[in-house]
Amino acid sequence: MRLARLQRQAALRVASAYRTVSEPAVLVVAGVIPVKLLAEERKAIYQRKGEIGKEPHATSSERTRTYRQWQGLWDQKTRGRWTARLIPMFQLWVKWRHGEVDYYLTQFLTGHEYFQSYLFLMRKTGSPDCIYCPGVPDDAEHTFFRCPHWDRPRLEATCTLGVFRWTLSAK
Repeated sequence: MRLARLQRQAALRVASAYRTVSEPAVLVVAGVIPVKLLAEERKAIYQRKGEIGKEPHATSSERTRTYRQWQGLWDQKTRGRWTARLIPMFQLWVKWRHGEVDYYLTQFLTGHEYFQSYLFLMRKTGSPDCIYCPGVPDDAEHTFFRCPHWDRPRLEATCTLGVFRWTLSAK
């Protein structure tokens, strides 16, 4: 669908993501409802236009239904699983006032770019291993949650923020 491809391109730009990030992941990171679901929502709202004046919650109930459908699709997807481990319930992410999604946050949320395993996959480096932990693949999980080299910055971030907000759901 051409409109979905266009939406994906826009979401890549909003999230400052690389083109290798999957459509499901980039739409969640950018907080953009898939165009197919949005069209179905608009159609349902139009069909309920007589209720809108009488029932002030018709529009919000359709949005709730759209989020429920989107969550079902998100749970079934096979691509973007690292992002799904960090954002299992995307509605919380979409409603959370986290500020601007930038290049660095998107790297963390998608696992794409400046990790040795990703660079190795893209043939930009000779090894997928962490430069601080030989024999251990360097990916977003290792860098942000496991690598001993980053223990101190993790602790400082935890102290500054009060709590480390990100946890991993099961694989």
